[in-house]
Amino acid sequence: MPTLHQPSGLISGATPVLAGDGAAVAYSANGVITLVAANLGYDPTNGLGVLGAALFGRSNANDAADKAFRVHGGHYLVAEEPVLGVLVSVNVTENKLSYGGGSSLNNAATSHAWYDAANNVTTTGTLRGSLAGGVWALGLNSGSVGIRTQSPTAPLDVNADTIRLRTAKTPASASAAGNTGDLAWDADYVYVCVATNTWKRAPIATW
Repeated sequence: MPTLHQPSGLISGATPVLAGDGAAVAYSANGVITLVAANLGYDPTNGLGVLGAALFGRSNANDAADKAFRVHGGHYLVAEEPVLGVLVSVNVTENKLSYGGGSSLNNAATSHAWYDAANNVTTTGTLRGSLAGGVWALGLNSGSVGIRTQSPTAPLDVNADTIRLRTAKTPASASAAGNTGDLAWDADYVYVCVATNTWKRAPIATW
């Protein structure tokens, strides 16, 4: 059972004690601590618990001023800045939600991972996507990626009538470097890499 002791001049109210699962405290910018409501509690095993519809935070309460709210975790090295999970930053032009970075006050995440599960009692889950070193990997572990569809029937299912490769490419020769399945085009041909470093091409013409 946590107990809040009373340093001189810092605690307001007649009973400055934090006790029980339903107790809660809040402090203002000048350090005044008050007992506020039975919607916040601390459990040594599970940490901070909030009973309510939202968790609200901001860097200041001034009108017409930039504000920020961060959710972060401790770094592996205690001396290092914490690692940023989520950043809500608000200014006169935008309301921005950032994940894993974007703040000079925190270390950035070095990798990201997305999981799902077949039901709401599955632990760990199945890895479905990742981002590390600027490389996106989606539809992992037999998953599929749908663009404009929520029911993909292939590893990549595009519900549209056009797929665009913006930049032309002409392989230097039929044995130019390439991976099986690579596609390319230029003004005269469509190229397909049918095996490692093995290209074939088909001519294209106006009609």
